[in-house]
Amino acid sequence: MHRLVVTTDYLSGFQYENGVLQFFPHAEGYVKHKGNNQFIYAYQYKDHLGNVRLSYADINGNGTIEPATEILEENNYYPFGLKHKGYNEVVNSNRSEAAERYKFNGMEWQPELGLDVYDFGARNYDAAIGRWLNIDPLAENSRRWTPYNYAYNNPIYFVDPDGMQSTTFDAVKDYLTFNNGYYDIEFGEFAGAADHSGFYPNSKFGKDGTETVIITGPGAKQATEQLNKSTNLKITSDNTGKLSATGNAKNAYDKALQSAIDDPNITVNLETVNTESITLQDGSSGQIYVGAYGGSVKNADGSVDAYQYVNMNHVEKIEKAGVAKQGNIIGHELNENFFAAQYNNGNNPINSRTSQSSYSNGHGKAMNVDRIQEPKLEIINGSKYLIYPNAKIKLN
Repeated sequence: MHRLVVTTDYLSGFQYENGVLQFFPHAEGYVKHKGNNQFIYAYQYKDHLGNVRLSYADINGNGTIEPATEILEENNYYPFGLKHKGYNEVVNSNRSEAAERYKFNGMEWQPELGLDVYDFGARNYDAAIGRWLNIDPLAENSRRWTPYNYAYNNPIYFVDPDGMQSTTFDAVKDYLTFNNGYYDIEFGEFAGAADHSGFYPNSKFGKDGTETVIITGPGAKQATEQLNKSTNLKITSDNTGKLSATGNAKNAYDKALQSAIDDPNITVNLETVNTESITLQDGSSGQIYVGAYGGSVKNADGSVDAYQYVNMNHVEKIEKAGVAKQGNIIGHELNENFFAAQYNNGNNPINSRTSQSSYSNGHGKAMNVDRIQEPKLEIINGSKYLIYPNAKIKLN
């Protein structure tokens, strides 16, 4: 029996089969290569979980979508991702079969050998049974659950962005590719890019091997003073921005700060800025509204360098509005970065498969100890606002 062998190559979003370009992505869908320098721009509608529900293209270029000929594919899913069959079966030669395999949660469906599983990166998922086929690599973080569960058995609210650990769809739904990094509109989180080795060769942060938490930038003194007001600890800094803490840690928030400051292995580098435009230590640029996660790298000696950013102008506006206790946002950013750096032994450079999971893990744990409110970013009549349940804060 002769079987057709297809070799698929994935090259920075460009996908080839047997050496022939099939498609590459754009911001709202994908571009199919038809050959002879001809391309079809396909657009996709996705739901709140990232499920691809509809693909369409203006094939004849008349400015309208004709359902009979220009709907490329329609997908409807059961909660755990199994696709409905028996209706709305679209057969359209203009679509890219390779691109249309990305369906549930935006992950690639793999029908090879009749397995019909989704490749989430770290694990393979079977939507027919709502379970992973591989054990949870972070099972110790969810000890009350079977290591094969998907989305804590609540796939309408939870997602798993890389097969490592489930998180809420709010935590990842607004991640956008931005200058080779990730920008999270939900809480103004931006992450820049590391080099391919996972190290930041042009780091602006000094290091003499003893730092644990260092606050730098124009608002370093202000941030340290605010942080000191948010805790029962007595926190001071030296002329390099390195923090020290004395006193009794009376609650979980205090203990988290104490752990971050005293940890000999993880160095948290928190840089304060006063503008929405920032340049990261690796030279990439982006925008920041409140705080920004910059990933972490593990050094050859086993130590970990972690990076975080905070917009002091906007922090001041939030605190004046009474939404957050003075210093709690600084504490949240510090704790978030420290917790995230513990994920995957600290080896979480930006653009790696673990960078998003490390952020989600760190953010969730920090929220458990500081309980600050999370805003939504909205643009109203050209102005940016942070929307809280009981406050609307204008940023510009």
